[in-house]
Amino acid sequence: MQVDDQAIFKVRLFREDLNFSAGHISIYGDSIEGHHGHNYGISVEIEGPLNQDGLVIDFRSVKKVLKSIKAQMNHRTIVPKLHPSLEINSTGKSIRIRFRDEKLEFPARDVVLLDIANVTSELLAHYIYQILCDRLPTPDLRNLRSLTVEVVESPGQCASFSGPLIGVLAEG
Repeated sequence: MQVDDQAIFKVRLFREDLNFSAGHISIYGDSIEGHHGHNYGISVEIEGPLNQDGLVIDFRSVKKVLKSIKAQMNHRTIVPKLHPSLEINSTGKSIRIRFRDEKLEFPARDVVLLDIANVTSELLAHYIYQILCDRLPTPDLRNLRSLTVEVVESPGQCASFSGPLIGVLAEG
């Protein structure tokens, strides 16, 4: 059976070995949420036509990027670098965080500072989306329509971000 060249397919990648466990702090209004963690689940959905191999995208390239994200965040505390109310100082061996009159200190090796304004599932989904857009090989992305990243922070509680493949569409 022949597939129409204009046909659009969706593929979804969600695997246990791509999930990660991490602690985090979040700011809600005038308060800082207590340091706690989640076993985060990640899924990625990609929409587009089939390539010459009959694939929307080679899953190997997507898994490679997601494994690098897992390596960055797994078993660490995620801290939002861009939150205007946080003062973050590194002393080399430790990271000191101040929010108003509250102070937290962590070993530097246990912290990942992300370029996000707060640690929410929504902003983590957008952060992972941006990394995928930046790091996936251009030939895999040239004809793709959209990318959706979903972050599950606990069963029944998730957020997603969808968008075009930024940075790639301008090249293609």
